[in-house]
Amino acid sequence: MTNSAWQRRFLVVGGTGMLAPLCQALPAKELIIAARFVSHQSQILAFSSAVQRVQLDYHSVPSANRFLQNLALWPNVQSCILWVHSPAQSFSQAVIQAFAQRPKPPHIIEVLGSQATPTDLSRIAKLNPIRRTTVRLGRHQEPTGWRWLTHREISATVAVPLMKDHPALGLDRI
Repeated sequence: MTNSAWQRRFLVVGGTGMLAPLCQALPAKELIIAARFVSHQSQILAFSSAVQRVQLDYHSVPSANRFLQNLALWPNVQSCILWVHSPAQSFSQAVIQAFAQRPKPPHIIEVLGSQATPTDLSRIAKLNPIRRTTVRLGRHQEPTGWRWLTHREISATVAVPLMKDHPALGLDRI
């Protein structure tokens, strides 16, 4: 295992779009981003080359299984942000169960969009020794009506539970 693998404290599943500002604010040498990397090319190009990029299509069984096996390569992950579509809830459950096997599991931050159906991860988290925080995103009321959150606002919202665990990161500037 390389020294780089031991440095990785943050894992973001699905961080190439709306979570890009958060990913850009995290220490690049400590960050793993798992995604398909097929869209949001301008944001992907803005990531430091020190960020470890892991191909993941959690709708593909071989890709999901390969990713779950590779979790062992990052023993020091302290925080895992899961932004996984509701239909792939079994993938999120498998991630939680894999991390729960560790002596010190990471804090799981589950991100749900405003249209997401409630997940069953609460039951899985209770059955496993894991700390989990759910962040539900939505719209913002303006004097002229409703608007969707910007990528920066989404990233700042998801950063709140991270700041509790890692106050020295300075994520409040997102």
